[in-house]
Amino acid sequence: MDKISITIDNLLGLSSNLKTKAKNYEPVLARHRRNRWVYRVGDYLVRLRIIKIPYSISRKMTPAQLKKEKKIKDRDVYVSCTCDFWKWGGPDFNANEQDYSERSFSDLSSPDIRDPQRENLICKHVYAALKKFKKDFKQVP
Repeated sequence: MDKISITIDNLLGLSSNLKTKAKNYEPVLARHRRNRWVYRVGDYLVRLRIIKIPYSISRKMTPAQLKKEKKIKDRDVYVSCTCDFWKWGGPDFNANEQDYSERSFSDLSSPDIRDPQRENLICKHVYAALKKFKKDFKQVP
């Protein structure tokens, strides 16, 4: 499958500086429907959406190929958070620019003062939710 967004491992690896900030949070699964998960992390909601494998592609795959594609670590993900840092600290803008934004909560103005190097890819809430999701789910449909 062509990559159209970014994988969970990519986001966690690129944001390893959030590990200590996120360890104080215990995400709780609030909703799950098809390929969408909503976690409550502290006072905020984190949304995850795993990209489905199109039927036109999956029907041409062997069972072994399909099993490999269903693994979480190989799947594309879209994420968003309702916290202020996500909106104004750079992650919302960066997620939209790099095509992994589940939905936008800001005006998508460039965070030239708070994140001039575009290093803030996710917030600590998204980091905690991604770790929990990766631990709880090994495969998705």
